[in-house]
This record gives sequence, C-alpha cells and structure tokens, in this order.
Amino acid sequence: MTKLHKVTLWTACVLIAALAALWGTGSLGPLYRWMVRYFGPEVWSALGTWFTAAVAIATVLVAGRYAKQQVEKAQDQVDEARRTRELQAQPNVVLYSEPNPSVWQILEVVVKNFGTTPAYDIKISITPQLQSTPNHVTYPKIADIPVPRRLPILAPGQAWKTVWDSAPTRQDHLRQLNQKLGKAEIPLLEYYDQIPNRRHHAIVTYTDSERKKRYETEAELDFNMLDGTTQARINTIHDLTKEVESVQDALESIAETLKSYSKNEHKGIWVYVKDADDERTDRPNEADEIVKSMQALKARLQQAQNRARERAAAKDPGAPDSSLKEILTWFVAKGPYPRLVTPIRPG
Repeated sequence: MTKLHKVTLWTACVLIAALAALWGTGSLGPLYRWMVRYFGPEVWSALGTWFTAAVAIATVLVAGRYAKQQVEKAQDQVDEARRTRELQAQPNVVLYSEPNPSVWQILEVVVKNFGTTPAYDIKISITPQLQSTPNHVTYPKIADIPVPRRLPILAPGQAWKTVWDSAPTRQDHLRQLNQKLGKAEIPLLEYYDQIPNRRHHAIVTYTDSERKKRYETEAELDFNMLDGTTQARINTIHDLTKEVESVQDALESIAETLKSYSKNEHKGIWVYVKDADDERTDRPNEADEIVKSMQALKARLQQAQNRARERAAAKDPGAPDSSLKEILTWFVAKGPYPRLVTPIRPG
C-alpha cells in the first residue's frame, strides 16, 4: 500500500469517526444548525470551492499515482522480457549422469550445453574423484575416471561424455569384497579403499562470447540413482542388425562346413533311402560285386599284358617283357598304342 493511499484512508477514517461521535452524542444536529446560523452564503460558496479544488487535487494525485504505477509495471515487463531474452541467448552448460541409450545399466557422465549460444572456457570440478570398478589396466585397484578440467568451447547442443561404470559390474565387485572381508583375506582399510566413490559434487563454470561474466551451475552425482528401478526393453534397429549379423555368421559357418565335404562316403553327408536292415544286407552283396569286378578287371589286364608282350616280341625282339608299366612306356614311345582296357559296365 502506497503512502497516498494510507493518508487518504486515515483521513476518511477520522471523518467517519468524528461524524459517528457527533451523532452518538446528539451534537450533530446542533452543530449543523450553528453552521447554518453563523455561516453566510459566501462562506458556503468558499467551502464548496475549496472542496472542489481538494477533490480535483486528489483526483490528479490518484491519476498521477496510477499512471506512475502503470509506467513502472510496463518498465518491469520490459526488464523481465530483456532478462528472458538474455537467459535464452546465454549458454547453459550442465553436468549430469544418465543411462547409456543401448545398455541402461551403464551410467555415463555428460557435460552438455543446453543454451542457444556457444559456451567458452568451461571449467569442471568434481569432488571427490570420479571412480569406477577395476578395469584391465588398474586391476585389482579401482580406476579413476579422467574428466577434463577445462573445455575450450561447447557449441549449442554439443556434449562431452564418458562411461562412468556398470551397475552389475559394481555390484559383483562389492560382493567379492564382502566375501573377502568375511574370510579375512583383506584388511578393513584395504576394503574401504577398494570401494568406489558413490556420491559426487560437481561445479561447472563458463562464459559467453563477450567474456564479461562467468556463469556457474552445480550438480550432484549419485551412482545409486538406479537402485530399485526397472526398465522395459525396447528392441531397435540396432538389435535387428545384431540378429541379422548372428544369422549371417551361422550361415557362413554352415557354408564352411559344407565346403569341407567331399564325395567320400566317410566325409560328407549321405542320405540312404533304404531301411537299416536292407542297407546292412545290401552292403556285403555290393562288396562282393566290387571284388568280382576287380578280379575280372585284373584278369583282363593280365590278358592284355600277355597279348601286348606277344605282339611286341613278334614285331621287335628287344621289347620289354617284365611289367605292364614297362610295356605301356614302350608302347607310348613306339606309338600308336592299342586300347588295352575295356570298361566293365554293371549288369
């Protein structure tokens, strides 16, 4: 409430209280008759003039005050709009942790500029040191997560991120530590040294393109933010690609196996359309037929060898007579050579 409003209110209250007091004591009527008796027309005219002037002055004051308030409100709106534009135009760098989009049980630390203008000279401070479970380099000791202390610039929407740790891996690490402590395999001090830090306080400072003011944002990181949470698994195109790759690998393995097969019965896949008993009965008969065919072939070869030896001796006394190989070599050298073997056709 303004000062003018207070004065006006108090004046109205005093007048109303005075009239109420006069009316309550019965003095209002005598006062009115006294004023009519002793105040002349010129006095009442002067009082009316002064009252009109007072009302006009009060009206001007009230209107001026109202106009001033409207101007102040308009100026406040202009200032608020200017501050809003400045906030919208300034960079806004935030450090936070979020689950990995593909494997939500892996937490990542992200430094991102959510503003509409670039952020410059970003300085990052995290206490205590960001840590993860032992990796291949630091095993069996816990690992420190490297976070840059300064980033030269972050464009609007640009982010820097790194993997913090895996929740299942951290749970397994803590379970192993508890088992070792229960078996007295490690001292208590080493037990606490091997527990990664869980909560962290982060401060990020940065400036805009004018480099006149440094902005600051704070953040709290808690690795146990996922404790007790569940999440629905939604397959994406990435999962489909993995399934296709697994099918392709299986097909390539089958193709490599089929390439290793040959016409040998003992190395390939053979399909028998007979019953097992019929197959066992036919196998000895087939073997006997093969033996008979081989014997007949051997006999014919022997006959051909004898005829060739006789013909060679009749034509050339110096022809060889020791073996089929020598005979064939001799015939190739002499040429042309006769057909010695007639194929044996089954049946």
